[in-house]
Amino acid sequence: MRQIISITIILIITILFVECTAIQVTRHPDYYYPPNPNPKSIRIYAQGLYPNNPFVIIGLMNIDATWTVSEEEATKKVCAHAASIGGEGVIITDTQIDIVAFNRSVTTRGTASFQGNQVNYYAVHTDNTIYVPIVKMYAYVIRWTK
Repeated sequence: MRQIISITIILIITILFVECTAIQVTRHPDYYYPPNPNPKSIRIYAQGLYPNNPFVIIGLMNIDATWTVSEEEATKKVCAHAASIGGEGVIITDTQIDIVAFNRSVTTRGTASFQGNQVNYYAVHTDNTIYVPIVKMYAYVIRWTK
C-alpha cells in the first residue's frame, strides 16, 4: 500500500511538471537589441557546430530540460527566450546529463521449504527504482554582425 502511494505521488509530480522546460537567459551588459519579432527565424546550432557568418554573443542561456516531453516544445521555448533579447541564433555549448534514482527499494517475494537439514528457497526480486535523467544545457545567444 505504501508503495502504491509513493508511486502515485511521483506520477502526480511528474504530470505537474510535464512540458516544463526551465530557461534562464542572461543578457550581455554591452549589447541591447530590440526583441526579434520572428522567433521561428532563429537558428539553433548543435554542440560543436558554429555558424560561418560573423556573430557577436549577446547573452547566455541555461536550459533545464529534465521534465521536457516534447523536443519541439522545448525548441520553441528556446527560440522565444532568445528572441526576447534580440537573438538571431543559439549555439549549444555544453550538455550535462545526470541520472537520479527515486524510490529506491527492492521487493522480495518467495517461498521457503525445509526437507531435513536442507532449506529450499525461491525468491523473486523486483527493483522499484524510478530513474530520471536530469538534462541541463548551456548555450550562447548570438546576433549576426553586419
